[in-house]
Amino acid sequence: MKYILFYLAAFVTACAAADLGYVENFHVKEFGTGYIKVAWDFIDGDTNFPLHKYSLTIDSDLTSEFKCSSSSCSRIIEDLDACIEHVFDLVPIFYTPTGDDTNGQLATTTGYTTDEIPGAVSNIMVTADTDAATSFKWNQPIVNSRCVDAYSVCYRLDGETDNPCVESNSTTVTVKNMSACATYHVTVTPLTPSRKEGPTIEHVFKTHDGVPGKPEDVHVGLITPETIQLLWNNPSDNFLCLERFRITIGETHAKIVRPAMRAVSGYDNEFTFTPLFPCTNYTIDICSANEAEMTSDKVIMFAATEETDPLAPPTVTVTPSGPDTIKVSWGDNENDRCSGSFEVCWYDGVHPVEQCQEVGGDGDNNLVVHDLLPCSNYDFSVTVHSPSGTFVSNSTFNSTSTEDVRKYLFIYLFIFRFSCCYCCLTDNKVQNLAHPVLAMFSPHDGENTSTCLKSLLTFYYL
Repeated sequence: MKYILFYLAAFVTACAAADLGYVENFHVKEFGTGYIKVAWDFIDGDTNFPLHKYSLTIDSDLTSEFKCSSSSCSRIIEDLDACIEHVFDLVPIFYTPTGDDTNGQLATTTGYTTDEIPGAVSNIMVTADTDAATSFKWNQPIVNSRCVDAYSVCYRLDGETDNPCVESNSTTVTVKNMSACATYHVTVTPLTPSRKEGPTIEHVFKTHDGVPGKPEDVHVGLITPETIQLLWNNPSDNFLCLERFRITIGETHAKIVRPAMRAVSGYDNEFTFTPLFPCTNYTIDICSANEAEMTSDKVIMFAATEETDPLAPPTVTVTPSGPDTIKVSWGDNENDRCSGSFEVCWYDGVHPVEQCQEVGGDGDNNLVVHDLLPCSNYDFSVTVHSPSGTFVSNSTFNSTSTEDVRKYLFIYLFIFRFSCCYCCLTDNKVQNLAHPVLAMFSPHDGENTSTCLKSLLTFYYL
C-alpha cells in the first residue's frame, strides 16, 4: 500500500511540472437565431501530455465533450435563448503518460444570439408634471419582454421638428425642462441588447399651465421729442404660456434718470409710445402675462424724450427799485417742459455791448440788476434755454428807466444889489427871496447830479 501511495504522489507532481498546451483567442465568431458559433486556437505543450478532447459548459448548466485535433477549432451551440447573455467555459483535456486524463487551463467567453424583436409598450401616462420636471410610466411589452434591454423615450414639441430623447432601463422616466402650456408628442420604443428597436407607441399630452418668463433683451430704441420706442425679445422660459405683454409708462419726477441704451431693430417685438411730452423723463415697465393674467417679474427701463425749442416767457416786467437798480420778473408757460434756465440781458444804448446774466430754472423767475446809471433808460430781454442748452427760445422784451437822484442841491446865489446870501434850492424853486433877483445856480453835489440838472436861468418874484 505504501508503494501505491508513493506512485500516485509522484504522478501528481509530474503533471504539475509538465508544460501543458492551452486555449488562446476564445471568442464568438458568429451568431444567429437561436445559435452561437465559438472559435479558438490551441497552443501545443509537452508532447508527453497530448491533447485528448475539450469540455464545453454552457451557462454553468449543460456540459458536452468533443474532439478537435486542429490548431484552430470552432463549435456551434444551438437551442439558445434570445436576448440573454450566454457564458461558455472551455477546458482542454490531456492524456497523461499513464493513459489517464488531466484538465488544462479554463478559457471563457460570452455572447448573444440574434435578438428577437420585442412587442410594443402600452398605457403610457403622465405621473407628475411641474415646472421642474415631468414623469412618465408605461407597461412593458407582452411579446418578447425579455429582449428589452432599455427604452428610448422621445418628446417632440407640437409643430417642431426637434425630437430630443432619453433612455431608461425601467418602465419609468423623468424629463426635465419641458415647457409649460405646451403640447408634446411622447414616444416610447423598446430596445434590444444589440440596439434593435421594437414598435414605437406615441402619446400626446399637454403640460401644466405656467407663468411666462420676463421679456428679454429689453432696450430703448428711437427717441424723438414726442415718441419713445421700446424693443424686446420673447421670454425663453415658458414661452408657450405667453398670451400678451403688459406695458406701462409714466413720468419720472426726478432730476437724475438712469440712461437707457439705444438699440437697433432685429427684435421679436416693438412698441412706440406716442404722443409724449418733450424734455420729459419717463419710467417704462414691461412684463409677460398668461391667459389667466398671471404675470412675470417686471423689467424697468428709463428714458427721456428729446428736447425742442422752449417757449418764450409770456410776460416780462421791469420795475425800478432805486437810482441804480431795476427788478426784472417774467412769467412761465405752463405747457413748456423744455424750460431749463433763463438768460436776462440789458442794454442802455450808450455802452457798446449788452450785459447778460443766467438764472437757474428752479427759482422765482426774477432778478434784481444792480450798478445801473440813474436817470437812464434800459432795454431788457429774457430768453429761455433748454436743459442741455442746445435749444433757445425767442426773447421777450421790456424797458424802463432808473429813478432820479432825489438829493438837495446847494447853489451860490448872487444878488445884484449890495448883499448876497447862501440859499437852498428845493423843487426847482428859490425859497425866501425878498426882492426880485436874477438867480443863477450851479450844482455842487457830485457827478451824478449833473446828469439830472444841466442849468437853470429864471426870474422869481415874491
